[in-house]
Amino acid sequence: MTPGFLARVGGPPLPRRLAPPAGAPFQCAVPPGAHPDRVQTGRRGSLTAVGDLRLDNRDALRSELAVPGGDDLGLLLAGYQRWGDRVVGHLDGPFAYVLWDADSGLASFARDRLGLRPLYRADWGGGVLLASSLPLIQQLAPRVVCLDAAQDHLLGRDRQPGKTMTGGIERVASAVQGTVSVEGERATVTTRRYWSLGPAGTRATISDSEAEAAFRDAFDRSVLACLGGATGALLSGGLDSSSIVATARELRPGRPLPTFSIVYDDPKADERLHLDAIARHAGVEPLRVRGETLPMLAGLDDDLRAIGEPFPTPNLFAARALYARAAADGLDAVLDGFAGDNVVGHGDLWLTELALHFRWTAFARELRAAARRFPQPRRTAWTMLRHYALAPLARPFRTPDPRVHFMRRELAGAVGPPAPRHIRDGDLHRAELSGTALPRAFEVTYARASALGVEPRFPFADRALVELCLALPPRQRVRDGLTRSVLRRAMGPRLPDSLRSRSSKARLGDNFEHALFDREPERLRTLVFEDVPAASDVLDVGAVQDAYRRALDDDEERGRIALPLWRAVSFARWRSLSGEASGPGVAASDGPAAGPALS
Repeated sequence: MTPGFLARVGGPPLPRRLAPPAGAPFQCAVPPGAHPDRVQTGRRGSLTAVGDLRLDNRDALRSELAVPGGDDLGLLLAGYQRWGDRVVGHLDGPFAYVLWDADSGLASFARDRLGLRPLYRADWGGGVLLASSLPLIQQLAPRVVCLDAAQDHLLGRDRQPGKTMTGGIERVASAVQGTVSVEGERATVTTRRYWSLGPAGTRATISDSEAEAAFRDAFDRSVLACLGGATGALLSGGLDSSSIVATARELRPGRPLPTFSIVYDDPKADERLHLDAIARHAGVEPLRVRGETLPMLAGLDDDLRAIGEPFPTPNLFAARALYARAAADGLDAVLDGFAGDNVVGHGDLWLTELALHFRWTAFARELRAAARRFPQPRRTAWTMLRHYALAPLARPFRTPDPRVHFMRRELAGAVGPPAPRHIRDGDLHRAELSGTALPRAFEVTYARASALGVEPRFPFADRALVELCLALPPRQRVRDGLTRSVLRRAMGPRLPDSLRSRSSKARLGDNFEHALFDREPERLRTLVFEDVPAASDVLDVGAVQDAYRRALDDDEERGRIALPLWRAVSFARWRSLSGEASGPGVAASDGPAAGPALS
C-alpha cells in the first residue's frame, strides 16, 4: 500500500483505476490504505480539496471561523473562503494539501512550515501533478534518473534539495505555498515562501526562569497536540525521548502510553541504565528490541518501495522495526524525539565563540565544569581545548580530506569544498533549522511509518518551540559544562537527576557497520556483485567491489567506506527495483513509464 493523495490540475485525466473519470480541470484521488483521519477529501461551495493534515490549532480555528465541528480539511476549506491563499499562515501543525476553486479556476497547494508532510509536483501533459507520496506520482512519470539528485545522494551532500531521484519530479519545499492557473492546454505555477525563521538570539535578555517557563509551556502544548488517538512513544533513554514520555505522562497521567525501545550489548550504544531510570520514573514498561539482531538489508526493498528513492538515513532500519511493532499493537501514532538536538541546539559552538573572541575566563569556566564530569578531567579539558579553540583557528590552513564516493568520476564532476563551517552558535543553529536536511528526514520517516500504518509525530518539530529555541541566547543552551541546558532545567523533576545531568550520548556507528557488513553478508555480496554492475552508468563498479573486498579484512577501511558503500548499494538496488514498482490502483503501464535512464 502507498498511502497518500494524488491530484492533477489541467492535463489529461488520471488513470481510471486510480480515480473516477473527471472532465473538470481538477481531479484528485486517495488510494486504498490511506489513513482516513489524515488523508481527506472534501467540498465547500465551489471549493474542492484533498490533503494529508493534522492541525494542532483546530480548536482555535473552529472558534475564529465559527465552525463548531468538522474535520481538519473542513477547517481548511472554511479558512480559504475567508482568507484565500493567506489561510496557510493560520494553520499550525503538519499538512500538505491541494485546493481547487472552480469559480476562479485556480488551484492552491502548500506544505507546512517544517516539512512534516511531503509534497511533490511534476508536469503532466500540459497540466501539473501534485502528490503527498513519491511512489504515487512516480507511476505517472517516466523513469528517468535525475543525475543531480544521484550526485547529491552518492556524494552525501544536498545541493539540489528540490530534485528527487526521478527526473521531472520535484519536492515542494517546506513553508511554500503555490498557485496553479490553467489557460487552454497549459498550466502555470507560481510559488512563494509564506514563513521563515527570524534571526537567532533575539531574546538575549531573557532570565533563566522566563526561558524555562516559556520552553515548558511551548513543549507541553506540542506534546499535548500530539496525543490524539491510540498513541505510543519511542523511548531510548536519551534526553529527547525521555522528555516526551515524561511530559506525556504528566499531562495525561491516566492514559496508557505504550513505549518501544532498542537496547544494545555494545556499551557505546547501550542506554539501558538511563532507559531503566526514566521507565521507573514515568511509570512505563518499554517493549525492548535487541538492536544487534535487527536486519538492515532484508527490509531494504520494502523501504525503497515505500519511500520511492534511496534515502540519506541509513539507521532507518532500527526505527522501522519499532514502527512495525507499534502498528502490530494497533497504535495509530508514535511520538518520536527526532529533531530534539536540532531544535533545542547543543550550544557547544558558543565555546568556540568565546575562544575566538578571547573571552578566556568564561571559556575556562565552561571547560572546567565539563571536564569534571569525566573520569580523566585534564585529558577531557585538553581534548575540548583542541576541538573548540585550536582546531577552528587552524582550519583555514588545513586541506580537507578527500570525500569518499563511488560515483563515476566523469559524472561526479568537481566534488567541491565542504559546506562552510559556522563560527557563531546562532548562525549554525539557524542554518540547521532552516536547511533542507530536517524536512528530508521527516519525509523519509513519514513515508516509511505510514506504509506500515502508523503516523510518526515529532513534538520537538513545533513552530512555536522552534522559534523560541532559536531566539534564546547560547548561554541558555550551555551551562556548567552541559549542553542543551534549557531543556534539562525546564524538565526539572519530570526527569530523574541521573538523566538530566548525563553528558554522554549513545554512539550507533559500530552497530551500523556491523549491520551492513556482518548480519547479512550474502545479501550485501549480492548487492555489490549483482545490483551495482547493473547501475554501471552511474557507479564506478570496480571501485565499489575493490573497496568491499578490502573492508572484509580491514576494520579501518570498513569504517572509512561504510556510509559511501551504503549509499552506492541502496542506489543500485533502487535502480534494480525501479522498473517493477506499482502503486495501488494504477499499473505501471497506465502512465508514460519508461525504463531507467539518465537525465
